[in-house]
Amino acid sequence: HRRHDEENHFIKHGWFCLIMRILPNFVQTTLPVVEITKALTEKGYEVMVSDDAGRFVCNYVYYHSLRFAEQNGIKSLFVHVPLFVTINEETQMQFAASLLEVLASIPQ
Repeated sequence: HRRHDEENHFIKHGWFCLIMRILPNFVQTTLPVVEITKALTEKGYEVMVSDDAGRFVCNYVYYHSLRFAEQNGIKSLFVHVPLFVTINEETQMQFAASLLEVLASIPQ
């Protein structure tokens, strides 16, 4: 089940996507995305890693959050979540709580 984003690229419905990097101005999160994905998968969530934040607003927000994080010695992560008609709000809230638990467990 797929839909198109603003520039007609396909986005798969029903998955949470953890975005790893932005191109062509290569900026990448310093968080262990593969390990985070594995931990969330073990909790029963269908999660995948991506290196494409999308276009327009998502790309802009993620790029600038990565630059801000880099300049301020903090970390940034961008997560695409599906529409509530695809995965209901309760499940998405549980996912957000699980993601925060996984992030809190990462050694500093």
